[in-house]
Amino acid sequence: RFQVIHASVDAPSPVDVYLGAMGATTIDESISVVDGLAYQSATPFQSFVAGVPVMVQVTAAGASALAVNAPFTPSMGQVARLVAVGGTDSVPLTVNVVTGSERAADAATIDIQMYHASTNAPTPVDVYFTGSDDGIGDLGPRTPNVSRLAFGVSSDAVMGVECDDYRVSLTEAVSPI
Repeated sequence: RFQVIHASVDAPSPVDVYLGAMGATTIDESISVVDGLAYQSATPFQSFVAGVPVMVQVTAAGASALAVNAPFTPSMGQVARLVAVGGTDSVPLTVNVVTGSERAADAATIDIQMYHASTNAPTPVDVYFTGSDDGIGDLGPRTPNVSRLAFGVSSDAVMGVECDDYRVSLTEAVSPI
């Protein structure tokens, strides 16, 4: 199963996403996955044939010129998020594959997986989950929930987080390597 996430503030919004046969170079050879996917939006999870290589193709909504044409081969039992990031002069628009799960193992908790998609944030960053009323100054001498997360990289899932309201704070990484 796979999901498409538009996480590029620098790319067109909305975008159209297609899947084409390996080697496809135009959207005329492809099937539409989603039309009009806005920045900070995601598609529902969709099924696809495992083991069949495809090209993930992204265009500005309604356009035919490809902004991205990236290979992807879904694996049996894999849950993949296809994350569009970049789109600046120094960071080209790419589609990265992030694997994980669709739901937490325990219905009473949540699993959180972080992905660094911001071209404007420092890299790497430390990520903290604090109470919903805590501010960045309340972090004190604590260990980050996710340490040294670099741009274009996902964290391992933080498993079994109690269901509650949290503030997610990012700081430039200061934790040891």
